[in-house]
Amino acid sequence: MKLKNASGSTSIHDISYHNLTNSHTGASSAANGYDYTIGGVKPGAYTSIQFTLGVPKASNDKTPADFSNDHVLSNQAEYWSGWKSYVFTKTEGLIDLDGDGTLAEGYALHTGANESLRTVELPASIVIEEGKEAGLTILVDIKKEFGSNPIYDIETNPQIHSLSQMPFVKQLIDNLATAFSVE
Repeated sequence: MKLKNASGSTSIHDISYHNLTNSHTGASSAANGYDYTIGGVKPGAYTSIQFTLGVPKASNDKTPADFSNDHVLSNQAEYWSGWKSYVFTKTEGLIDLDGDGTLAEGYALHTGANESLRTVELPASIVIEEGKEAGLTILVDIKKEFGSNPIYDIETNPQIHSLSQMPFVKQLIDNLATAFSVE
């Protein structure tokens, strides 16, 4: 993660795992959001924030055993040995495909693999002052992950768990990269 301005960029964070499940499981809880704090940011005025969706190739080409137990990438549950990749994003839930009002069918849309790493840069006026807290609200419009032209066909492809599905992985991650905005 980087903050950027006309003078260049300032790296503020290396890598982390964010699980939004508990803060976004229903319409009322979605308004609560998810808080994440990064300390020690260099004071300055910044015009954008940049982050990646996924794990950079140098780290993604490794396995959890290559990292110390306290490192975020030591988590075996977020690594696909068959893909030789970490899981980058997960969108999971239940859907009403037959329109009867019952959420009955499950979906599990996962992205990963070096070719699906995406960088997102959002324009934002961010002023960091010594000894003061600063905040930034980043919104994710999950509808955009499913796209508009074409719309992701969740009925035909409700699960992504195979390298043969890479075109769908790329469609979802490309769409998700457009779903972020700053409030």
